[in-house]
Amino acid sequence: MMRFNDLTAELSGAPIYGDGILNRARTAFARGYRRAIKARQHTAQLRVYSFLSRHNDEQLAEFGYSPDEIKAVRRQAEREPRLWY
Repeated sequence: MMRFNDLTAELSGAPIYGDGILNRARTAFARGYRRAIKARQHTAQLRVYSFLSRHNDEQLAEFGYSPDEIKAVRRQAEREPRLWY
């Protein structure tokens, strides 16, 4: 059975691991995937800080946050825009 990479290389005349269109497409897809993951992580981090900024210091201490972590949450909440639903 012939693999897809072998078939496309045979049909295009390009080497399997060379600078073929398949490798460029794979690279572009990987770059787009990494950007999408980074954007999703940033959105999730914004949501977490938005949630945490709604609580006062005593509640955050009850959640197990140290005073330094609470200060970091407050600084981050001031810098980042709030999420609008």
